[in-house]
Amino acid sequence: MKRFLALFLAFIMLFSLVACGGGTEEEEQEPVDVVATEIALIIEGDKVEADPYRNAIWEGIKIYGTINELTHKWYSVGSNELEATKTTIMTAIEEGAQIIIVGGSDFEEAVLSMAQEHTDINFVIIDGPGQTAEAESVMYENVAQVIFKEEEAGYLAGYAAVMEGYRSLGFIGGRDVPSVKRYGYGFVQGAEAAAQELQLESIDMKYHYLGHFDASPEVEAMAQSWYEEGVEVIFATAGAAGDSVMTAAEILGKKVIGVDIDQSMESGTVITSATKNLTEAVQTVLALYYHEHDQFPGNQILSMGILQRGVGLAMDTARMKNFTRDHYEVMIQEFLAAATTEGAEQIVILGDEVADVADIPVTIVTVNAE
Repeated sequence: MKRFLALFLAFIMLFSLVACGGGTEEEEQEPVDVVATEIALIIEGDKVEADPYRNAIWEGIKIYGTINELTHKWYSVGSNELEATKTTIMTAIEEGAQIIIVGGSDFEEAVLSMAQEHTDINFVIIDGPGQTAEAESVMYENVAQVIFKEEEAGYLAGYAAVMEGYRSLGFIGGRDVPSVKRYGYGFVQGAEAAAQELQLESIDMKYHYLGHFDASPEVEAMAQSWYEEGVEVIFATAGAAGDSVMTAAEILGKKVIGVDIDQSMESGTVITSATKNLTEAVQTVLALYYHEHDQFPGNQILSMGILQRGVGLAMDTARMKNFTRDHYEVMIQEFLAAATTEGAEQIVILGDEVADVADIPVTIVTVNAE
């Protein structure tokens, strides 16, 4: 009797397991609704959070998408090779993306290629090359480009450095591409403006383009030699090579000005950063498309400077004593007043109009280009 009862219970348990398994299989076979991705960001690398620059763009997308209940997603290319990028863009399109955003000019070739094939999809190149005196980008009705007035951000950095008390400055750029050059040109002009205001006799500035954006022992050695020769602070607009400059500054107790994003967390040597408001720029373009009567700025270049809240200095985390947030706010208000008040004297900051740093008219700053 016990044996029969045991077999009977085992049979019941087996039947229950099979029944449960059948139910699960039927549920798995039910069609799953796929939510289309309306806004897509294409990035290089495995995680958007790993790169502060890309993450700043993603934050803009997240903020706008969340507030306006628009689905959004980032897609990793793995590398920015042309075919890999085009394949990733195609994936985003197949998943329903109507606006595809990339950061930087490295993706430009792939974007322009896909824009020709998919004219119903809109593309945005944040911080793209734009049109300059040296080169012109091909323009399409479904491609918008956002560039920044780096010369204005550089101007703020140079002005702040001299007002803080530094008299020997350095500028290390990556490649001599327009955006890097604009940073450098502005840095020279800002230092000159502050020197004139303080009635100084001289400001020395070392100035160099590396020809690349890679961190290396050679860049660290160069920065270290500059510091040993008396340079007090270096404005490093050189991508990963800026890390090498920071290392040299840490060794010798010197200072660095960061670039593009707030780099204060990367090193205690960073006194401030000349920033681009990437988050704001993304939201501006999305608002034009979604809330301004479908006014997507295709075939246009949006240039964002101080007036458009596109560039500035990272003052919340600044490590400066003499040039304070109050001084900074006064400076910004003066700039805005000059730009918006009829008849006011304009603050002219040269950028693409200048072919070489030697062409910038200065009387107090001595630029030693290496």
